[in-house]
Parts: sequence; C-alpha cells; structure tokens
Amino acid sequence: MVQAIEQATAAAELRASFVADALTARERMLASGTGFLAEEVHLYLKTRIEGKPVARPKAKSWQA
Repeated sequence: MVQAIEQATAAAELRASFVADALTARERMLASGTGFLAEEVHLYLKTRIEGKPVARPKAKSWQA
C-alpha cells in the first residue's frame, strides 16, 4: 500500500513538472513569436534515431 502511494506521488510530481515545462515553453513561444515546423522536427528526430548526422531545425516566425 505504501509503495502504491509512493508510486502515485512520484507519477503526480512527474506530471506536474511536465505540465510546468510545457507552460513555460508555451510562454516563451508566444513571447518570441517563433516556433518549429512539426515536419522538420519529426525528420530531425528520425534522422538522429537512425544515427545519421543532421542539422537541428531552425525556429521560424509564425506571426504575420
């Protein structure tokens, strides 16, 4: 029982940290007006997983 509570607490703390990081990233994106194209990020990650060299995607302005 105690172990289950510890696991649930750890999971809740991890989720809270994830949400806080996401909100911070959103605030930075809104303030900067830049972001990354999903297709470029996906290609970058796929290429990295394959062990091939690849340049990081560059942030682009999404504001008109």
